[in-house]
Amino acid sequence: MILGFHRGAEIGAELGFYLGVLENHQIPPPINEKISNLIIQLRQIIEQFPKVNCDSVDLFESLNTIRAQFKKLAALLKIKIEYSDRSKLSF
Repeated sequence: MILGFHRGAEIGAELGFYLGVLENHQIPPPINEKISNLIIQLRQIIEQFPKVNCDSVDLFESLNTIRAQFKKLAALLKIKIEYSDRSKLSF
């Protein structure tokens, strides 16, 4: 699927939000290995998300995977945080 500039910018903002949260939780205090591994894995998934339109990658599946992993991380960290503009995304 090909995304236009507007949808791409919305997804980029959401992924940027997730990366910001990851950056914030890599500083001390030390966290357990399970959380640390999930942060590394989530960062890798986000960094592998296509930067340009790519027919060989299901963008929606990738984005849903990132969202699910982020929810899992938030649960492990026992924080209630979500991307607030997600309700504005429509495809």
